Order: sequence, then C-alpha cells, then structure tokens
Amino acid sequence: MSGQMPQRAVDSQATQLAKMLLDDVAVKFFRDPTGTAYARFPTDHRREVAPIGSTVFRQWAAARFYALAGAVLSETAQRAALGVIEAEARQHGDVQSVFVRVGRVGYEVETIYIDLADESGHVVEVTAFGWRTLANPDTPLFLRPPGLHPLPIPVPGGRLGELLHPFVNVAEPEHLHMISFWMLAALCPQGPYPVLVLTGEQGSGKSNTARLLASLVDPRSPELLAGPLDARDLMVVARHSWVLAFDNLSRIEPWLLDAFCRLSTGGGFVTRRLFTDADEMRFDAMRPMILTGITDIVTRGDLLDRALIIRLPPIPEDRRRAESEFWREFEGCRPRILGALLDALALALGRLPHLQAPALPRMADFARFSLAAAPSLGLSEREALGILGSAREEAVAVTLEYSPLVATVEALANGQEPWVGTATDLLAKLRARTPDEERGRDFPATPRAISEHLRRIAPALRASGIDVTTGTRVGHKRSRLITIRRVTSSDTPQQGGS
Repeated sequence: MSGQMPQRAVDSQATQLAKMLLDDVAVKFFRDPTGTAYARFPTDHRREVAPIGSTVFRQWAAARFYALAGAVLSETAQRAALGVIEAEARQHGDVQSVFVRVGRVGYEVETIYIDLADESGHVVEVTAFGWRTLANPDTPLFLRPPGLHPLPIPVPGGRLGELLHPFVNVAEPEHLHMISFWMLAALCPQGPYPVLVLTGEQGSGKSNTARLLASLVDPRSPELLAGPLDARDLMVVARHSWVLAFDNLSRIEPWLLDAFCRLSTGGGFVTRRLFTDADEMRFDAMRPMILTGITDIVTRGDLLDRALIIRLPPIPEDRRRAESEFWREFEGCRPRILGALLDALALALGRLPHLQAPALPRMADFARFSLAAAPSLGLSEREALGILGSAREEAVAVTLEYSPLVATVEALANGQEPWVGTATDLLAKLRARTPDEERGRDFPATPRAISEHLRRIAPALRASGIDVTTGTRVGHKRSRLITIRRVTSSDTPQQGGS
C-alpha cells in the first residue's frame, strides 16, 4: 500500500533502535519493585527517569534515533523495539526504587533526599548534621512526571513559624505548629502521614492555604484537585504526585474514606493496567494529603484518627490582600521558608534516635517525629505532646458529634450496670430513640451496620470514657454479645501504633 513502510524496513528499524539503546552506556534500563520497567537517560541538562512506555521516553528515543541514524523512526518500529527493551528490563534489569519528590537510598531514613526538580536536576540531601544542595546526583532515582514544578534553591537561617505566620490564616498558635508538624512529616520518605483537614466558611482562605502548603513541599499543576471519581483515578494521581491536595469537598463517600485511610497509613491498590488486559497494576505507598471543605467533611472515626483538623477563621476585611500581592510576597519568602523547613528536618533527624518518648497517641510514628522536631519550632516536648493531644481531642469530638449511635450508647453506659446485648438489641434501642425524620443516610439500619459503625467509633468512645467490647457468639443464631460500660481514665489502655 502506498505510503506504508515495507515490513523488512520496519523490522530493520526496530532491530537497529533496540540494539542502539541497549548498547548505549549512557542509558540504563531497570525495573521497580512492582515490575514497572524504567529507563534512565541523558538530556541536555540532567538525567531523566521515565517508564519505558511513557510519552517522554518514546519522544526521546525517536529524537535519539534520528540524531544517530539520520532517519525518521516509524511508530510501528518504535513500538516493537520498546517492547523488546521493556521485556529485557523486566527479566534482566536491576530492581531499583523510583521516587517522586522525596526519596531515600535503600531502606534507611537517616538521610532524606528532596528533588528540587529544576532544570539542573538539583537535589537536597538532609542528614542529622544539616543539609546541602547536590547537582544531579546518581541516587536516588526521581521520577519527574508532567505537571511537576520546581522547588526554589533553599536559603538557610530563618525560623519556620515567623516566616510562615504572615501567609497562613489560623486562629490559634497551636494550629500553626500542627501545620508545621504536617509539613515536616510530608518531607519524610516514609509515613504514616496525617491528613491535614482545613475547614472554614467562605472567605477563610482554605484554598489559598492548601495551595501554599502544597507548593512548599510538592508544587505542581493542577495545584488543587477535585475529588477522584474512583479508586483507580486516585491511584493514578498518587503514582505521579507526592502531596495530594483535594479542594472544596462537600462529602467523602465511604469508598473514598477507605482509600484515604490506606494512603495515609499504608495499603495497596490493585487494578488492571487497561480495561482490556489481564495485567495488574499495583500501587502500595503512603502519601501526605490536604483536604478542604466548608463543613466537617471528615466525620468517620477511622479517617478522623489520622486527621489534623484546622478550623480557619474568617479573614477580616481590613486584613485582606490582593491575590497578586499575596503571592508575590510569598514567592519572595519561599526559599527561606523551605530552608527553615530543612533546618527543622535536620534537627529532628538528629534527635530522633535518642528521643525518650512517653506513651504516644494514634499515629505514633508521626507523634514521635513531631516531638523530635519540637525545639526547632520553639516548643518543648511537653508542649508538642499537648498540641498533638488537642488534635486528638478535636477528632474525638467530631466523631461523637456526627455519630447517630452515640446518644444511645451514652444512655446505656450511664446505667448502674454494664449493658449487655446483641447488635439486634442495640438496633432496637437506637430505633426507639430516633424518630424516622431524623434518620439520615448514615443511619445504621441493620444489625451488621450497627456492628460496623460501633467498631469505627469505639476508639472515640473509649477516649470519652465509654468502653465497648464484643464477646463470644451465643444462641442458635450465633449472635455476638456487646458490652457497654462507663470506665475511668485509669481503666483505659494507652494506644500507640500507626
């Protein structure tokens, strides 16, 4: 057919490209722990890392072929050659981890690397002894997906709170410290990571605050995201971003709450690579997240356990600034804020191995790291622990406020003797106390739903002095007995873990 390259020419080009790239000592092919095949290749200013099948690498390979062979590469030949190279990388390539924005070498976290993603490939190395800027180091390997923006070259010597305060609208000083703890944790390559939840009425600066904080750790476009349509959509975003900032959420569906929990403290997503093939795409990682909304968008206990809730006050008219002026001032200060973050991060790394931490709350690793960073924020460890405790109290209060079951459980716990019954019995008590018109979409309408809801709010109930336990199955229906009783603080065990 006229205009179609003969098959022999296609095969010749494919063989020539595959041999050219596999023999090129400047190009390295490898696979990550999930089996995805990557290429590391030189550009004019830095070395790039990209999946072999990505547009970035395909375009680079086509340009390389033209420069060396003096011919235009056909799409069919390129597809065949890259298929061979991808198979070689998967079967014989070294296994190496690939990071977005924040990484490490091996499994140690004593040294943290932060990709500035500028044209020269600068990376910041942070240790317990301080930090320095490196030009295009060999390790670790950083992926720079489309939309990734550069961080500025950091400038040392500032105090984080003083630099950050003019740009963040908070009602209490402790809220600024919570935000600082979140940012420091977000610069660590290993979680768990708390979810920063910014709420407040219109005009409180929620979106600007989320945009600003994300730009200090992982600037990219789009800066703020809408809620994902499904778990696959969330997984794709998370694979190509470090900080996920979801703006103006009105409600978080149960599946998305579960997905946020997995991204916060660890958990995998598995789906098909394409809707038409049988290959799996695996993603198992943790990500720092920011959520914004006018109302309390996080009301379920399992995500609240992982949340830092900041309620932003309305900005008075006499304190409002023009957007252009605000961002111009912030951009001028951003290198110093990043330098102050790195100073605090290095101090925390130095203190962490020797920290004698007391009993820690939920998200214990994050709490311990925050205590290690406390002196850099002008706080004592006791003060930092108090701030984390107040965050926990706020989460407990929101959990109990939005649970349709709490009033019934509290009434049963206030009896002279512990209440003992099945989920069916508890459902009957709840229905008797709740008129039909007050039963919203979250009302647990079945015994199973009662049991699941009770498990989710049990930590918050325990923190408020009510213990709920589930015993062995009884009766011919093999129903589990639930015991509800009031306890004192001395009866309540301390909870750690992630």
